[in-house]
Amino acid sequence: YPIPVGGASLLLSFRLKSKTTLVLGSNSLAASRAFSALEADSAVVILTKGGRKAVCDELRWRADHNQLVVLDWDSLATTSNTSSSDLTLVCVTDTVLGIDNNQRRSHASAAHIHRVCRARNIPVNVTDMPDLCDFSFSSTHRFLDAETGERTALQVSVTTNGQGCRLAGRLRREIVASLPKEVGAAVRNMGKLRNMVKASHTNSETAAEAARRRMKWVAQVSEYWPLNRLAHMTDKEMLEVL
Repeated sequence: YPIPVGGASLLLSFRLKSKTTLVLGSNSLAASRAFSALEADSAVVILTKGGRKAVCDELRWRADHNQLVVLDWDSLATTSNTSSSDLTLVCVTDTVLGIDNNQRRSHASAAHIHRVCRARNIPVNVTDMPDLCDFSFSSTHRFLDAETGERTALQVSVTTNGQGCRLAGRLRREIVASLPKEVGAAVRNMGKLRNMVKASHTNSETAAEAARRRMKWVAQVSEYWPLNRLAHMTDKEMLEVL
């Protein structure tokens, strides 16, 4: 058996539907964190001093279009309807290096937020303060359907575990460039094929037997068929495969 060597991260993909992500800050990084959470079907709450008047244009636009909620830190006690039981992740972005020190949250303040989150078993990420982070954001890419331009379920993520975020971004771009443009559509079609397997069975087999046999065949198709062929399968061809 392999000997575990520390220094890596446990890479996870969170399912955030019906959960809430709290983002502290009002800058473009806060907008980026909010967008990532929204794409994961999370509800998003932005908390910052000054509320809507203080946030960047993107966050204000998303609030105006009811994509997220912006709360004023100073009036939080009287305006918040967010249930703490639904709060799943906290992202602190007003600690980012490079902003005015008068606006940057202090380490002591960030540490207090971290302690409060820890006491409630809520993972927290504090930008540019790795000692206060329970998780980090990797460099990610979500693939588009080359024909429709729609976002697909396929994502790739690269992390250097703090050893070079710029390099992680470069490696992510090279990985994306090396894959065929149809790869997102291929994943979409494999998802449709799996759903067809779950929804159908013959009279000569039990539902469980049919599902096992067909899922095994779907696995073979996923492993060995050319990506270009998978990407361009029609519904009729999928039924014929089954």
